[in-house]
Amino acid sequence: FPVTNLRFLGLMSMIDPPRAAVPEAVAKCRSAGIKVIMVTGDHPITAKAIAKAVG
Repeated sequence: FPVTNLRFLGLMSMIDPPRAAVPEAVAKCRSAGIKVIMVTGDHPITAKAIAKAVG
């Protein structure tokens, strides 16, 4: 279908940050010898940023 006479109205972004307790929980697991693995459906760049933020 033809795309003409359209007007850009705006852009929206959402964020769902990890809970505040996650970095400490990850650290406790690691210190107990538990290998922590994150499973996510996020884009790989987003997943890497989250993993870095929570340790």
